[in-house]
Amino acid sequence: MKTFSTLSRALALSFVFSATASANLHDGLIVYFPLNEESGNIAADIHGQEAVFSSLDGQPPNWNGSDLGVLFDYDNREYFAVTDASLGNSVSTELTIAARIAPAGQFTWNTMVSKGGSTAPYLFLFSHVQSVEEEDDYRLAFFANSFTPPGGSGGGTFFSTGNFRQTGGDTFHVAVTYDGHFVRFYLNGNLDSEFASPGIVFGDTTHPLHLGANFAGETEYLAGILGDVAVYDRALSGAEIADLMNHEFVLLPTAFTGLWVGNAELSEVQEVANGEWTPAPAPFLQRVILHVDEAGVGRLLPEATLMQTRVESPAEPQNVIITVPAKLAEHDGVVRRGGHLIGQRFSTAHLPAGVAGLELGAGGTIDLPQALDQPTFGATLTLPAAHPLNPFRHKYHPDLQNGYDLVRNIRFTVPSEFLAQEHSFTGAYQEEFTGLHKDILRARGSITFTRVSTSGLLNP
Repeated sequence: MKTFSTLSRALALSFVFSATASANLHDGLIVYFPLNEESGNIAADIHGQEAVFSSLDGQPPNWNGSDLGVLFDYDNREYFAVTDASLGNSVSTELTIAARIAPAGQFTWNTMVSKGGSTAPYLFLFSHVQSVEEEDDYRLAFFANSFTPPGGSGGGTFFSTGNFRQTGGDTFHVAVTYDGHFVRFYLNGNLDSEFASPGIVFGDTTHPLHLGANFAGETEYLAGILGDVAVYDRALSGAEIADLMNHEFVLLPTAFTGLWVGNAELSEVQEVANGEWTPAPAPFLQRVILHVDEAGVGRLLPEATLMQTRVESPAEPQNVIITVPAKLAEHDGVVRRGGHLIGQRFSTAHLPAGVAGLELGAGGTIDLPQALDQPTFGATLTLPAAHPLNPFRHKYHPDLQNGYDLVRNIRFTVPSEFLAQEHSFTGAYQEEFTGLHKDILRARGSITFTRVSTSGLLNP
Protein backbone atom coordinates (compact mmCIF):
# COMPACT_ATOMS: atom_id res chain seq x y z
CA MET A 1 0.00 0.00 0.00
CA LYS A 2 2.93 2.33 -0.66
CA THR A 3 0.85 4.29 -3.17
CA PHE A 4 -1.79 5.12 -0.58
CA SER A 5 0.86 6.18 1.93
CA THR A 6 2.37 8.59 -0.61
CA LEU A 7 -1.06 9.94 -1.49
CA SER A 8 -1.99 10.39 2.17
CA ARG A 9 1.07 12.57 2.69
CA ALA A 10 0.17 14.51 -0.43
CA LEU A 11 -3.36 15.17 0.81
CA ALA A 12 -1.96 16.38 4.11
CA LEU A 13 -0.07 19.06 2.17
CA SER A 14 -3.18 20.33 0.44
CA PHE A 15 -3.91 23.15 2.88
CA VAL A 16 -0.99 25.15 1.49
CA PHE A 17 -2.11 24.97 -2.11
CA SER A 18 -3.12 28.14 -3.91
CA ALA A 19 -6.19 28.63 -6.09
CA THR A 20 -5.91 29.17 -9.81
CA ALA A 21 -6.95 32.42 -11.51
CA SER A 22 -10.26 30.95 -12.66
CA ALA A 23 -11.57 31.16 -9.09
CA ASN A 24 -12.56 34.81 -9.72
CA LEU A 25 -13.98 34.85 -13.24
CA HIS A 26 -17.58 35.16 -12.00
CA ASP A 27 -16.72 38.23 -9.92
CA GLY A 28 -17.97 41.38 -11.63
CA LEU A 29 -19.41 39.42 -14.58
CA ILE A 30 -22.44 41.24 -16.02
CA VAL A 31 -23.23 38.94 -18.95
CA TYR A 32 -21.63 36.01 -20.72
CA PHE A 33 -23.27 34.97 -23.98
CA PRO A 34 -21.73 31.79 -25.47
CA LEU A 35 -23.96 32.24 -28.57
CA ASN A 36 -24.00 28.47 -29.05
CA GLU A 37 -27.75 27.98 -29.56
CA GLU A 38 -28.83 25.95 -32.58
CA SER A 39 -32.13 27.61 -33.49
CA GLY A 40 -34.51 30.44 -32.68
CA ASN A 41 -34.13 34.19 -32.28
CA ILE A 42 -33.13 34.21 -28.60
CA ALA A 43 -29.63 33.98 -27.15
CA ALA A 44 -29.21 33.25 -23.45
CA ASP A 45 -26.34 34.14 -21.18
CA ILE A 46 -25.17 31.78 -18.45
CA HIS A 47 -27.37 33.47 -15.81
CA GLY A 48 -30.55 33.19 -17.88
CA GLN A 49 -30.62 36.74 -19.28
CA GLU A 50 -31.82 36.94 -22.88
CA ALA A 51 -30.97 38.85 -26.03
CA VAL A 52 -33.34 39.10 -29.01
CA PHE A 53 -32.10 38.87 -32.61
CA SER A 54 -33.02 41.42 -35.27
CA SER A 55 -32.22 41.55 -38.99
CA LEU A 56 -33.21 43.61 -42.01
CA ASP A 57 -34.94 40.72 -43.81
CA GLY A 58 -36.41 39.10 -40.68
CA GLN A 59 -34.45 35.88 -41.08
CA PRO A 60 -33.26 33.95 -37.97
CA PRO A 61 -29.60 34.06 -36.93
CA ASN A 62 -27.07 31.86 -38.69
CA TRP A 63 -26.19 29.63 -35.73
CA ASN A 64 -23.07 27.51 -35.76
CA GLY A 65 -24.43 25.24 -33.03
CA SER A 66 -21.72 23.87 -30.75
CA ASP A 67 -19.04 25.63 -32.81
CA LEU A 68 -18.07 29.27 -32.42
CA GLY A 69 -21.00 31.65 -32.20
CA VAL A 70 -23.19 33.32 -34.80
CA LEU A 71 -22.28 34.35 -38.35
CA PHE A 72 -23.35 37.99 -38.85
CA ASP A 73 -24.13 39.38 -42.32
CA TYR A 74 -23.07 43.05 -42.41
CA ASP A 75 -25.41 44.01 -45.25
CA ASN A 76 -28.40 42.45 -43.48
CA ARG A 77 -27.93 44.66 -40.38
CA GLU A 78 -28.04 41.82 -37.88
CA TYR A 79 -27.63 42.17 -34.12
CA PHE A 80 -28.81 41.00 -30.70
CA ALA A 81 -30.33 43.40 -28.14
CA VAL A 82 -30.22 42.37 -24.47
CA THR A 83 -33.79 42.52 -23.15
CA ASP A 84 -32.88 43.88 -19.69
CA ALA A 85 -31.67 47.39 -20.53
CA SER A 86 -30.25 47.86 -17.03
CA LEU A 87 -27.54 45.25 -17.62
CA GLY A 88 -24.27 47.05 -18.13
CA ASN A 89 -25.29 50.16 -16.22
CA SER A 90 -23.03 49.14 -13.32
CA VAL A 91 -19.98 49.97 -15.45
CA SER A 92 -18.57 53.21 -14.06
CA THR A 93 -14.80 53.51 -13.74
CA GLU A 94 -13.68 49.98 -14.68
CA LEU A 95 -14.61 47.67 -17.54
CA THR A 96 -13.72 44.47 -19.38
CA ILE A 97 -15.21 43.34 -22.69
CA ALA A 98 -14.10 40.08 -24.30
CA ALA A 99 -15.25 37.97 -27.24
CA ARG A 100 -14.19 35.32 -29.71
CA ILE A 101 -14.31 36.44 -33.34
CA ALA A 102 -13.65 35.34 -36.90
CA PRO A 103 -13.69 38.47 -39.12
CA ALA A 104 -15.15 38.32 -42.64
CA GLY A 105 -15.19 41.15 -45.13
CA GLN A 106 -13.41 44.46 -45.72
CA PHE A 107 -15.57 46.78 -43.63
CA THR A 108 -14.21 49.84 -41.83
CA TRP A 109 -16.08 49.26 -38.57
CA ASN A 110 -17.29 45.95 -37.15
CA THR A 111 -19.10 46.30 -33.82
CA MET A 112 -18.81 43.41 -31.40
CA VAL A 113 -20.35 44.95 -28.25
CA SER A 114 -21.94 48.34 -27.64
CA LYS A 115 -23.94 49.90 -24.84
CA GLY A 116 -26.41 52.60 -25.76
CA GLY A 117 -28.33 54.12 -28.65
CA SER A 118 -27.84 57.73 -29.75
CA THR A 119 -24.98 57.94 -27.24
CA ALA A 120 -22.75 55.09 -26.07
CA PRO A 121 -20.70 54.88 -22.85
CA TYR A 122 -18.57 52.10 -24.35
CA LEU A 123 -18.04 50.34 -27.69
CA PHE A 124 -15.73 47.47 -28.67
CA LEU A 125 -15.05 47.04 -32.39
CA PHE A 126 -12.54 45.81 -34.91
CA SER A 127 -11.72 47.52 -38.17
CA HIS A 128 -10.34 46.32 -41.49
CA VAL A 129 -6.82 47.45 -42.35
CA GLN A 130 -5.49 47.07 -45.89
CA SER A 131 -1.94 45.81 -45.44
CA VAL A 132 0.93 46.46 -47.81
CA GLU A 133 0.63 42.82 -48.88
CA GLU A 134 -3.05 43.48 -49.68
CA GLU A 135 -4.12 40.90 -47.12
CA ASP A 136 -7.08 41.10 -44.75
CA ASP A 137 -5.63 42.57 -41.58
CA TYR A 138 -7.66 43.93 -38.67
CA ARG A 139 -7.06 45.98 -35.54
CA LEU A 140 -9.11 46.44 -32.39
CA ALA A 141 -10.84 49.66 -31.40
CA PHE A 142 -12.45 50.93 -28.19
CA PHE A 143 -14.66 54.02 -27.91
CA ALA A 144 -15.30 55.55 -24.47
CA ASN A 145 -18.22 57.98 -24.00
CA SER A 146 -19.06 58.22 -27.67
CA PHE A 147 -21.31 61.23 -28.41
CA THR A 148 -21.16 62.35 -24.76
CA PRO A 149 -23.62 60.24 -22.74
CA PRO A 150 -25.03 61.93 -19.61
CA GLY A 151 -22.87 61.65 -16.51
CA GLY A 152 -19.76 60.64 -18.41
CA SER A 153 -16.39 62.29 -18.19
CA GLY A 154 -13.20 61.72 -20.13
CA GLY A 155 -13.08 59.24 -22.95
CA GLY A 156 -11.71 58.95 -26.44
CA THR A 157 -10.99 56.50 -29.23
CA PHE A 158 -8.25 53.90 -28.87
CA PHE A 159 -6.75 51.44 -31.38
CA SER A 160 -4.63 48.37 -30.80
CA THR A 161 -1.03 48.71 -31.87
CA GLY A 162 -0.85 45.27 -33.42
CA ASN A 163 -2.87 43.96 -36.34
CA PHE A 164 -4.16 40.42 -36.71
CA ARG A 165 -4.51 38.67 -40.03
CA GLN A 166 -7.44 36.54 -41.12
CA THR A 167 -6.24 33.58 -43.16
CA GLY A 168 -8.88 31.00 -43.97
CA GLY A 169 -11.38 31.33 -41.12
CA ASP A 170 -9.00 31.85 -38.19
CA THR A 171 -10.61 32.69 -34.85
CA PHE A 172 -9.26 35.09 -32.27
CA HIS A 173 -9.95 35.81 -28.62
CA VAL A 174 -9.99 39.58 -28.10
CA ALA A 175 -10.46 41.74 -25.03
CA VAL A 176 -10.25 45.32 -23.84
CA THR A 177 -9.95 46.47 -20.22
CA TYR A 178 -10.02 49.81 -18.44
CA ASP A 179 -8.86 50.02 -14.81
CA GLY A 180 -9.28 53.74 -14.18
CA HIS A 181 -5.86 54.56 -15.60
CA PHE A 182 -5.08 52.47 -18.69
CA VAL A 183 -6.94 51.10 -21.69
CA ARG A 184 -5.42 47.72 -22.54
CA PHE A 185 -6.01 45.49 -25.59
CA TYR A 186 -5.46 41.72 -25.50
CA LEU A 187 -5.19 39.33 -28.43
CA ASN A 188 -5.37 35.58 -27.81
CA GLY A 189 -4.68 36.08 -24.11
CA ASN A 190 -1.60 38.26 -24.58
CA LEU A 191 -1.26 42.00 -23.96
CA ASP A 192 -1.18 43.80 -27.31
CA SER A 193 -0.96 47.45 -26.26
CA GLU A 194 -1.91 49.90 -23.52
CA PHE A 195 -2.75 53.60 -23.42
CA ALA A 196 -2.79 55.95 -20.44
CA SER A 197 -6.14 57.71 -20.03
CA PRO A 198 -6.81 58.33 -16.33
CA GLY A 199 -10.14 59.40 -14.92
CA ILE A 200 -12.66 58.05 -17.42
CA VAL A 201 -16.16 57.76 -15.94
CA PHE A 202 -18.52 55.95 -18.28
CA GLY A 203 -21.82 57.75 -18.79
CA ASP A 204 -25.44 56.71 -18.36
CA THR A 205 -27.85 55.31 -20.90
CA THR A 206 -31.34 53.86 -20.91
CA HIS A 207 -30.55 51.77 -24.00
CA PRO A 208 -29.48 48.11 -23.83
CA LEU A 209 -26.33 46.22 -24.61
CA HIS A 210 -26.09 45.25 -28.28
CA LEU A 211 -24.10 42.39 -29.75
CA GLY A 212 -23.13 43.02 -33.36
CA ALA A 213 -24.31 46.64 -33.75
CA ASN A 214 -23.56 50.22 -32.75
CA PHE A 215 -26.28 52.89 -32.95
CA ALA A 216 -24.36 55.92 -31.70
CA GLY A 217 -23.74 58.20 -34.66
CA GLU A 218 -23.45 56.32 -37.94
CA THR A 219 -24.78 52.77 -37.53
CA GLU A 220 -22.14 50.04 -37.81
CA TYR A 221 -22.75 46.30 -37.75
CA LEU A 222 -20.59 43.17 -37.72
CA ALA A 223 -19.21 41.02 -40.52
CA GLY A 224 -18.01 37.66 -39.25
CA ILE A 225 -18.57 35.20 -36.46
CA LEU A 226 -19.04 36.26 -32.84
CA GLY A 227 -19.16 34.11 -29.70
CA ASP A 228 -18.25 33.90 -26.01
CA VAL A 229 -19.16 37.54 -25.33
CA ALA A 230 -18.31 38.69 -21.79
CA VAL A 231 -18.85 42.07 -20.14
CA TYR A 232 -17.49 42.89 -16.65
CA ASP A 233 -17.81 45.95 -14.44
CA ARG A 234 -14.20 45.54 -13.34
CA ALA A 235 -10.85 45.31 -15.10
CA LEU A 236 -9.60 41.74 -15.36
CA SER A 237 -5.87 41.18 -14.93
CA GLY A 238 -3.72 39.85 -17.72
CA ALA A 239 -3.68 36.42 -16.06
CA GLU A 240 -7.48 36.41 -15.84
CA ILE A 241 -7.81 37.38 -19.51
CA ALA A 242 -5.58 34.46 -20.46
CA ASP A 243 -7.64 32.16 -18.25
CA LEU A 244 -10.94 33.49 -19.62
CA MET A 245 -9.86 32.55 -23.14
CA ASN A 246 -10.17 28.83 -22.31
CA HIS A 247 -12.57 28.98 -19.38
CA GLU A 248 -15.82 27.03 -19.25
CA PHE A 249 -18.42 28.61 -16.99
CA VAL A 250 -20.34 26.01 -15.02
CA LEU A 251 -23.50 26.59 -12.99
CA LEU A 252 -25.18 24.15 -10.64
CA PRO A 253 -28.99 23.95 -10.59
CA THR A 254 -30.44 26.51 -8.19
CA ALA A 255 -31.91 23.63 -6.17
CA PHE A 256 -28.39 23.29 -4.69
CA THR A 257 -28.28 26.88 -3.40
CA GLY A 258 -26.78 27.08 0.08
CA LEU A 259 -23.86 25.96 2.21
CA TRP A 260 -22.95 22.28 2.19
CA VAL A 261 -20.55 20.33 4.40
CA GLY A 262 -19.23 17.20 2.75
CA ASN A 263 -17.54 14.23 4.39
CA ALA A 264 -15.38 12.33 1.94
CA GLU A 265 -13.98 8.83 2.40
CA LEU A 266 -11.16 7.88 0.02
CA SER A 267 -11.25 4.11 0.24
CA GLU A 268 -9.42 2.93 -2.91
CA VAL A 269 -6.16 3.78 -4.65
CA GLN A 270 -4.98 3.05 -8.16
CA GLU A 271 -1.72 1.13 -8.23
CA VAL A 272 0.79 2.85 -10.50
CA ALA A 273 2.37 -0.46 -11.52
CA ASN A 274 -0.70 -2.02 -13.13
CA GLY A 275 -3.49 0.59 -12.99
CA GLU A 276 -5.71 -1.63 -10.84
CA TRP A 277 -7.81 -0.22 -8.03
CA THR A 278 -6.98 -1.59 -4.57
CA PRO A 279 -8.86 -1.17 -1.27
CA ALA A 280 -6.98 1.01 1.22
CA PRO A 281 -6.07 -0.39 4.66
CA ALA A 282 -8.25 2.36 6.16
CA PRO A 283 -10.27 5.15 4.57
CA PHE A 284 -8.66 8.58 4.33
CA LEU A 285 -11.24 11.03 5.72
CA GLN A 286 -11.51 14.70 4.88
CA ARG A 287 -14.06 17.48 4.98
CA VAL A 288 -15.16 19.55 1.98
CA ILE A 289 -17.11 22.82 2.23
CA LEU A 290 -19.20 23.76 -0.80
CA HIS A 291 -21.22 26.94 -1.33
CA VAL A 292 -23.65 27.46 -4.22
CA ASP A 293 -24.83 31.03 -4.65
CA GLU A 294 -28.16 32.24 -6.01
CA ALA A 295 -26.82 32.30 -9.57
CA GLY A 296 -25.68 28.67 -9.35
CA VAL A 297 -21.96 29.37 -8.98
CA GLY A 298 -20.36 26.63 -6.89
CA ARG A 299 -17.23 27.31 -4.83
CA LEU A 300 -15.12 25.15 -2.57
CA LEU A 301 -14.28 27.09 0.61
CA PRO A 302 -11.53 26.69 3.23
CA GLU A 303 -13.84 28.03 5.92
CA ALA A 304 -17.24 29.64 6.24
CA THR A 305 -19.15 31.34 9.05
CA LEU A 306 -22.92 31.39 9.08
CA MET A 307 -24.10 34.87 10.12
CA GLN A 308 -27.16 37.09 9.63
CA THR A 309 -27.67 40.63 8.41
CA ARG A 310 -27.94 43.38 11.00
CA VAL A 311 -31.35 45.05 10.66
CA GLU A 312 -33.73 47.12 12.74
CA SER A 313 -37.09 45.68 13.85
CA PRO A 314 -39.52 44.86 12.31
CA ALA A 315 -37.29 43.91 9.36
CA GLU A 316 -36.29 40.26 9.30
CA PRO A 317 -32.56 39.43 9.10
CA GLN A 318 -31.21 37.23 6.30
CA ASN A 319 -28.73 34.43 6.77
CA VAL A 320 -25.44 35.02 4.96
CA ILE A 321 -22.19 33.11 4.46
CA ILE A 322 -19.01 34.97 5.42
CA THR A 323 -15.48 33.97 4.40
CA VAL A 324 -13.81 37.40 4.72
CA PRO A 325 -12.87 38.07 8.38
CA ALA A 326 -13.29 41.84 8.02
CA LYS A 327 -16.98 41.34 7.20
CA LEU A 328 -17.77 39.42 10.40
CA ALA A 329 -18.10 42.62 12.41
CA GLU A 330 -20.71 43.92 9.95
CA HIS A 331 -23.12 41.07 10.74
CA ASP A 332 -24.76 39.37 13.71
CA GLY A 333 -24.36 35.79 14.79
CA VAL A 334 -27.00 33.08 14.58
CA VAL A 335 -26.35 31.18 17.82
CA ARG A 336 -26.78 32.69 21.29
CA ARG A 337 -24.03 31.79 23.72
CA GLY A 338 -23.32 33.52 27.02
CA GLY A 339 -25.89 36.17 26.23
CA HIS A 340 -24.26 37.04 22.91
CA LEU A 341 -24.99 36.11 19.30
CA ILE A 342 -22.08 34.34 17.64
CA GLY A 343 -21.58 32.88 14.20
CA GLN A 344 -21.53 29.19 13.35
CA ARG A 345 -18.13 28.39 11.82
CA PHE A 346 -17.15 25.52 9.54
CA SER A 347 -13.59 24.86 8.41
CA THR A 348 -11.45 22.36 6.57
CA ALA A 349 -7.83 21.75 5.66
CA HIS A 350 -9.04 21.00 2.15
CA LEU A 351 -8.19 24.48 0.85
CA PRO A 352 -5.63 27.11 1.89
CA ALA A 353 -6.64 29.74 4.41
CA GLY A 354 -7.40 33.09 2.82
CA VAL A 355 -8.93 31.72 -0.39
CA ALA A 356 -12.34 33.33 -0.88
CA GLY A 357 -13.56 30.35 -2.89
CA LEU A 358 -12.33 28.06 -5.64
CA GLU A 359 -14.84 28.04 -8.48
CA LEU A 360 -16.09 24.67 -9.66
CA GLY A 361 -15.69 23.67 -13.28
CA ALA A 362 -16.95 20.76 -15.34
CA GLY A 363 -15.14 17.62 -14.26
CA GLY A 364 -14.04 14.54 -16.12
CA THR A 365 -15.51 11.08 -15.85
CA ILE A 366 -15.27 9.34 -12.51
CA ASP A 367 -15.09 5.61 -13.00
CA LEU A 368 -17.43 4.54 -10.21
CA PRO A 369 -20.79 2.83 -10.82
CA GLN A 370 -22.77 5.45 -8.89
CA ALA A 371 -21.22 8.22 -11.00
CA LEU A 372 -22.68 7.05 -14.30
CA ASP A 373 -24.97 9.63 -15.93
CA GLN A 374 -24.43 12.09 -13.07
CA PRO A 375 -23.03 15.62 -13.50
CA THR A 376 -19.37 15.81 -12.50
CA PHE A 377 -17.70 18.92 -11.11
CA GLY A 378 -14.13 19.64 -10.26
CA ALA A 379 -11.51 22.11 -9.13
CA THR A 380 -7.73 22.29 -9.35
CA LEU A 381 -5.24 23.34 -6.69
CA THR A 382 -1.63 24.10 -7.58
CA LEU A 383 1.46 24.44 -5.39
CA PRO A 384 4.13 25.99 -7.66
CA ALA A 385 7.58 24.46 -7.78
CA ALA A 386 9.11 27.62 -6.29
CA HIS A 387 6.60 27.92 -3.42
CA PRO A 388 8.39 27.99 -0.04
CA LEU A 389 6.26 25.09 1.22
CA ASN A 390 6.85 22.85 -1.81
CA PRO A 391 8.94 19.97 -0.41
CA PHE A 392 10.95 19.77 -3.64
CA ARG A 393 12.12 23.35 -3.19
CA HIS A 394 14.27 22.49 -0.18
CA LYS A 395 15.04 18.81 -0.60
CA TYR A 396 15.34 17.18 -3.99
CA HIS A 397 17.37 14.65 -5.94
CA PRO A 398 20.48 16.14 -7.61
CA ASP A 399 18.91 15.42 -11.00
CA LEU A 400 15.83 17.41 -10.01
CA GLN A 401 17.14 20.96 -10.13
CA ASN A 402 13.86 22.83 -10.49
CA GLY A 403 11.36 20.67 -8.68
CA TYR A 404 7.79 20.13 -9.85
CA ASP A 405 4.48 21.91 -9.50
CA LEU A 406 2.21 19.85 -7.29
CA VAL A 407 -1.24 19.74 -8.86
CA ARG A 408 -4.30 18.36 -7.15
CA ASN A 409 -7.43 17.69 -9.21
CA ILE A 410 -10.65 17.21 -7.23
CA ARG A 411 -13.78 15.76 -8.81
CA PHE A 412 -17.16 14.75 -7.43
CA THR A 413 -20.64 14.04 -8.72
CA VAL A 414 -24.06 15.39 -7.82
CA PRO A 415 -27.46 13.77 -8.49
CA SER A 416 -28.78 14.29 -12.02
CA GLU A 417 -32.15 15.17 -10.45
CA PHE A 418 -32.36 17.04 -7.19
CA LEU A 419 -35.22 18.80 -5.39
CA ALA A 420 -34.87 22.10 -3.57
CA GLN A 421 -36.27 20.64 -0.34
CA GLU A 422 -33.62 17.91 -0.18
CA HIS A 423 -30.76 18.60 2.20
CA SER A 424 -28.31 15.76 1.63
CA PHE A 425 -26.89 13.69 -1.18
CA THR A 426 -24.11 11.16 -1.70
CA GLY A 427 -21.88 11.12 -4.75
CA ALA A 428 -18.63 9.70 -6.05
CA TYR A 429 -15.36 11.41 -5.17
CA GLN A 430 -11.93 11.18 -6.76
CA GLU A 431 -8.60 12.96 -6.41
CA GLU A 432 -5.60 13.01 -8.74
CA PHE A 433 -2.12 14.17 -7.76
CA THR A 434 0.67 15.03 -10.17
CA GLY A 435 4.17 16.15 -9.26
CA LEU A 436 4.88 13.77 -6.36
CA HIS A 437 5.49 10.70 -8.51
CA LYS A 438 6.38 10.06 -12.13
CA ASP A 439 2.85 8.71 -12.56
CA ILE A 440 -0.46 10.29 -11.62
CA LEU A 441 -1.60 9.23 -8.15
CA ARG A 442 -5.32 8.55 -7.88
CA ALA A 443 -7.67 7.78 -5.01
CA ARG A 444 -11.43 7.46 -5.00
CA GLY A 445 -14.37 6.86 -2.74
CA SER A 446 -17.62 8.54 -1.80
CA ILE A 447 -18.70 11.86 -0.38
CA THR A 448 -21.89 12.77 1.50
CA PHE A 449 -22.94 16.42 1.51
CA THR A 450 -25.30 17.87 4.12
CA ARG A 451 -26.83 21.31 3.65
CA VAL A 452 -26.37 23.48 6.74
CA SER A 453 -27.87 26.65 5.26
CA THR A 454 -30.02 27.54 2.27
CA SER A 455 -28.46 31.00 1.98
CA GLY A 456 -26.98 31.86 -1.39
CA LEU A 457 -25.50 35.15 -0.12
CA LEU A 458 -21.70 35.03 0.05
CA ASN A 459 -19.86 37.96 1.65
CA PRO A 460 -22.54 40.59 0.94
